[in-house]
Amino acid sequence: MLYCRSFVSVCILFLFFGCGSNPDLETLHIKKLTHKLQAIDTEIDPKIAQDLAYDIYAHWTKLNDEFAPVASSWLQNTLVNLGLKKKGLCWHWSDSFYNHLVGRYEGFEFVPAGAFVGSLREHNVLVVTTKNKSFYDGVVIDGWRDRRKLYFIGVTQDTPYQWQPRLERIQNGR
Repeated sequence: MLYCRSFVSVCILFLFFGCGSNPDLETLHIKKLTHKLQAIDTEIDPKIAQDLAYDIYAHWTKLNDEFAPVASSWLQNTLVNLGLKKKGLCWHWSDSFYNHLVGRYEGFEFVPAGAFVGSLREHNVLVVTTKNKSFYDGVVIDGWRDRRKLYFIGVTQDTPYQWQPRLERIQNGR
């Protein structure tokens, strides 16, 4: 009987505090991204940085719906490579972010980037920087890495990866 009551209590907790969307967490995430974008260059208008952060987050949400990622990034890649899913590889995310954002935000630059290029570990992201700062002062935008939330971090802080600009991706029209 004790187990039955415990089970019912847990079910009630999940009913009220379960997997629903939390707008406060989304707002906090956007604020953190805004702060990260503003930190690239103090000359950037804070309103433009905020608008960009919101747009990045909204586009990530749209891509999450479109790509319908599974729990594991590696499983997602396998399903795409087998033709069981149309999109969802890391470069699909980075290219979509680039095409969506390029030319829309004054003062900002968007650079496709890669690490371990040409190997099985190859990974692609978008780096957001400004016209006055270098690529390495920028922020990595990675929609592929963590299915539960938009991942962003400073280029040089992302120590598992040695990011390099991949301007040929733009020139090849990918």
